[in-house]
Amino acid sequence: MSVKVPISLIQNINKDIRGVKNAPSNYPRRFETAVLPIAICWPGEGTTSGRQALRVQHRQYLVDVYVDPITQGIFDDPLQTTMDLIDRFVDTWSGLANDEEDWVLDYGEDSGYRVDLDRDQDITDSGWRMDLEWTPRKYYFGFRITIPIMVRWGTGLLR
Repeated sequence: MSVKVPISLIQNINKDIRGVKNAPSNYPRRFETAVLPIAICWPGEGTTSGRQALRVQHRQYLVDVYVDPITQGIFDDPLQTTMDLIDRFVDTWSGLANDEEDWVLDYGEDSGYRVDLDRDQDITDSGWRMDLEWTPRKYYFGFRITIPIMVRWGTGLLR
């Protein structure tokens, strides 16, 4: 099982959230102002259980949304943009979790992995932050949202 499969699915949803200019599945070396706000997805803590016939992994996926580099004395625009994006991310992911069809991100027919939002876990966010760091001593306004994902795979998946 690759943790990259859910990252690609998560980023496909994140790129369509209004206000997000970039949501790559790969990690950029540096940000250019033209691609901000950018959403970067990381695999967080997870647990895996089951046997060969059907394995189950519960993992927290962390999405850091970098809105604007920190510039001395300029807070209002990045703060407003960040608050708007927090609302949109929470609305999008909560809406998917509450939808009886859309909470399944991939049924696994082609990929071999069934990827679901883990509706038994909460979607959380950090609130507005000024300490998102990408390169040493380069900080950004932004926030983190944590998306709980459940992945199932194995020979018993499609039975």
